[in-house]
Amino acid sequence: MRDKLTQIKAVLGYGGSEVFPKQTELKSKDDTGNFLNLPYFNGDNTTRYAFKDDGTAASLEEFYGIYNNVKQLDIGLIKVQRPESEFSDGPPCIEALAQNKIGEGSRNNTLFHYGVYAKKKWPTEWKSRITMFNIQAMEKPLSDSEVSIITNQHEKKDWGYKCKDEPMCSMCDKTLCRTRKFGIGQDIMFPNLTDLQVIDLEDPYYYLNVDGERLYLENVKYLRQQSLFQEACMIQLKFRPPPIKETDWVLITNQLLNNAEVTKPAEGMSTEDQLNNHLEEFCLNRQVSTDKNDLKKGGVWTSDGHHHFVFDRFYHQFLMRRRWDVGYQRTGQMLKEKCGCEDKRLGKEKVSVFIVTEFDKKKDTYNQKVLKEEAPY
Repeated sequence: MRDKLTQIKAVLGYGGSEVFPKQTELKSKDDTGNFLNLPYFNGDNTTRYAFKDDGTAASLEEFYGIYNNVKQLDIGLIKVQRPESEFSDGPPCIEALAQNKIGEGSRNNTLFHYGVYAKKKWPTEWKSRITMFNIQAMEKPLSDSEVSIITNQHEKKDWGYKCKDEPMCSMCDKTLCRTRKFGIGQDIMFPNLTDLQVIDLEDPYYYLNVDGERLYLENVKYLRQQSLFQEACMIQLKFRPPPIKETDWVLITNQLLNNAEVTKPAEGMSTEDQLNNHLEEFCLNRQVSTDKNDLKKGGVWTSDGHHHFVFDRFYHQFLMRRRWDVGYQRTGQMLKEKCGCEDKRLGKEKVSVFIVTEFDKKKDTYNQKVLKEEAPY
């Protein structure tokens, strides 16, 4: 479905538009991907409906009739037919642009892009081909001086296609272009990165669409460093994106982060959930004392509906043994912000302790298994 819609949008001139579904796969259970908006939500008052042949809105019942008439059981049978032209061996964007007159604002970029194609296809007469394309394909041809600037640029260097620039990117069909004799071939193009998903942990991880394929990024370093991003693509997607300018990388990642979808992790998976579980286990299963003097030994003193404990003992003697990797100061702050702890000093010695509301003791639901008596011999 994605591949077919990508072909269709390029023909229609909407190559830069989104395609749904946005992914071809999900990486794991916590990878939600992107949602689809279903039509006819809110019944008769919906603003999302099918169109009848006369352009009016179809009711829900009429929509089912339309669906039954046009449904496709094999999407492969839907053909995206492009008209044959002299440009059918080159980038599809040139073929599409040549069908309509190219207006102001797009002429220079298009003519430069066409120059790359002309040099590949007509190595001895590419200059005259550029001149002819300017006359035939432009709504208002560029001046001779502007054409001369473009030909001089191509004379000095062999350039690559300007696939990321308008108006070419709106007509882009990358998959088809690779199959054409004078298309991009096996040139490695920087992929389209969209729909960053952030799993909101203390140390978050990410999912990202890379040309429609789902990529897992272990931590924020994979967004900060291009080299780590490339490694992730090589391992998971089996290709290496080309490096781009650092300023461009910063711009792309900022756009992704600004529009990121933040997803809460599964219950019990977040760092604060894990800390709260550790705290509850410590307070209920640790050496519980009725003497507050045992606090210095790492015990828990429970009094007046509150557990009292020394944070240093909790951190070093309990959390560290469970491979807790959040720093000392940050953990102390999390206990106050996320777990409802307060700190105070007790007794004449002013022992610094943390206090938390007493946890309910869990009932033991273990049932003793009845063992079958074995014969002695």
